[in-house]
Amino acid sequence: MNKIQANILKNATLLFAIVGIMALLVQWIAAPDYKAENEAVLSTIANDDQKILPLQLHEMITTNQLANYTLVDLRSSHLFNVGTLSGAINIPFADLLKKGSLKQMKKHGNSVLLFSDDESQAVAAAVLLISKGFDDVKTLANDYDYIKKNVLETFDPASAFSKSEKARFDYNRFFRTGGGADGAPVRTQPKIIQTEIVKTHGAC
Repeated sequence: MNKIQANILKNATLLFAIVGIMALLVQWIAAPDYKAENEAVLSTIANDDQKILPLQLHEMITTNQLANYTLVDLRSSHLFNVGTLSGAINIPFADLLKKGSLKQMKKHGNSVLLFSDDESQAVAAAVLLISKGFDDVKTLANDYDYIKKNVLETFDPASAFSKSEKARFDYNRFFRTGGGADGAPVRTQPKIIQTEIVKTHGAC
């Protein structure tokens, strides 16, 4: 009886190991082929040159430098058809890592300029493309609607250095020491001083 139980346990252990190996193989085959190391990706994203500010975009449009980039609109096809940057191609964010999308971007060259209706989405897309081995990936600061209003229609000098993500992801605003949510000193409730009432027993 003990021998049978031992064989069952041995077979179960072997089966578990085989299933585990098969699962790893499936993940390895299905996973995207990332080429860049995490440190290199983060270093690139942290570089100020990675983000194109409104003033830079205005100058690139004026001097026709945008022709050096594959402009990728990450928004939905519906929004893309309503209006986009001249010469842009539409690759919705969800389709970014599909083989056809990667091939389409590389076909136009290895320099890519990403924009979306959410700046953080464009940055996330840049991280993925750099991880896939794209050498020159930049993102437009702010969302497309902001770009359309302040750069494409009429350039507004007040927006020249605007970056919407600075306000949204400035974590120091939320993790201050010695202050409240807005950096103001923490107010403490005044202490209540107990007073002693002395009763008198008549006049002198």
